[in-house]
Amino acid sequence: MGFFGLFRKSNRPDLPVPSFHILGDYNANFMQAIKFSRHYDLSMANFNWRWNKQPVDEGDLSKIIPALEAAGVPGFEYSAFQCMKWCHFMAPIISQALGRNVSVTIGQIWKKDHPVFDPSWNDLTEWIKGGGIDLTEYARLGKAGINIHAWLTIDSGQIIEATFHHSLVMAYPDHYDELKGRLLCTYPAYILRDHNYFPMAVGQSFVEALAGGKGSPLLANSAEDLYAPSLIIAAK
Repeated sequence: MGFFGLFRKSNRPDLPVPSFHILGDYNANFMQAIKFSRHYDLSMANFNWRWNKQPVDEGDLSKIIPALEAAGVPGFEYSAFQCMKWCHFMAPIISQALGRNVSVTIGQIWKKDHPVFDPSWNDLTEWIKGGGIDLTEYARLGKAGINIHAWLTIDSGQIIEATFHHSLVMAYPDHYDELKGRLLCTYPAYILRDHNYFPMAVGQSFVEALAGGKGSPLLANSAEDLYAPSLIIAAK
């Protein structure tokens, strides 16, 4: 099967409308996201994922910050609206620090019944087939950003959120200021009050294809690149 192998619509789970559909099994949705990604990125064939029943605890989390600091990431305040760039950069660092599978994950976020980010299966497919997200097209259309979100999934079924709450801090400082500078890690249903996560695609190589290649301004090849301005990822 070719690079753009057929992924039958009948094999795709229905997108969540409204968000209560997301309250199913995150792990099952994640495995479906792996299948979707493999159909559009042959390098995903070697993406091995096995669930680990042992949750990440406080002792494990204490390893993450020093590892990121050693890699040149002193804090997270500048991660607002830069989810794909930061998560793609941090995934291998955090995976090595924890000694566990940690994958960058692309998908939707809902706040109750309101979609905050809700790319469709067709959106992801068209971006991949078109050689990545076309930033010049977004600029030409005068759009504020891209309707997509990225976070990190751990093989325990927990997720790491490094960017979305900093976007909230920037947009609503009076309501979310206590989250400033934090790295959030817990199970998806508890990461942020009233917010739910729906994984659709996973993996470093898939995200690189989605961004248009490793040299894309949507990604970072070094810690310095994390702080370089690029098109923001815009919430609705």
